[in-house]
Amino acid sequence: MRISPSALAVFFGRAGDAPVSLQVEDGGLKVFRKTGDEFIPYERVDEPYFERHLFWASVYVPLTDGTFISGRGLSKSAAAVFHQEILNKRNAYREKRLADELLARSPAIIALAAHIQETTSGSHYFRYRSCEALLAQVQRFDGLLKVRQDLLPNTGELRACVDLLTKFASASEIARQNCNRQFVQNEKELFRDFFDHIEAHPLTDAQRSAVVTDEDNTLVIAGAVQEKLR
Repeated sequence: MRISPSALAVFFGRAGDAPVSLQVEDGGLKVFRKTGDEFIPYERVDEPYFERHLFWASVYVPLTDGTFISGRGLSKSAAAVFHQEILNKRNAYREKRLADELLARSPAIIALAAHIQETTSGSHYFRYRSCEALLAQVQRFDGLLKVRQDLLPNTGELRACVDLLTKFASASEIARQNCNRQFVQNEKELFRDFFDHIEAHPLTDAQRSAVVTDEDNTLVIAGAVQEKLR
């Protein structure tokens, strides 16, 4: 889509000293001036906006280097359509770039997802400090995890891994607690006979949980066992 100042706006000087026409393309914005044309890729384009005036409208396109492109003396209705069009094209371009980066980094994402599955399976105790470290690894991919599902391959593996990382990022502590609950229960069952006979009296459930808990810091409250006098 291309937008240009109206003839009346140019005649009355409302299009500025150097009237500018703008054209939205898939890869960026094309700017037409009397001095020559310029193509600006979307990675250099910040959030565009437009303003309505009494008779005409202006479109402003800020750039990442602090400068901006402005088109003035435009039809209000055309400026509104153009503004939405450049937003759509810019967002689609950025989403495609993110999807391409996600595909390029898919081996690392798939490997991390496998590590999370193994770590939260309940096969061993999942320490708080380890959980924080794993969460930090996931957060390095935070922007990529927001890529639209329809831009991902249809194979399903990468989609499933992205879903797993997203779920872990939003509820890592819940995943850690569920893992540890399963681990502690399995260990108490595995060593039940040992705990039943290690002392004169079988260990209590709390004592058994304390023994198999492998946290960096564990609070253990000791209690006295009273025997009946015979």
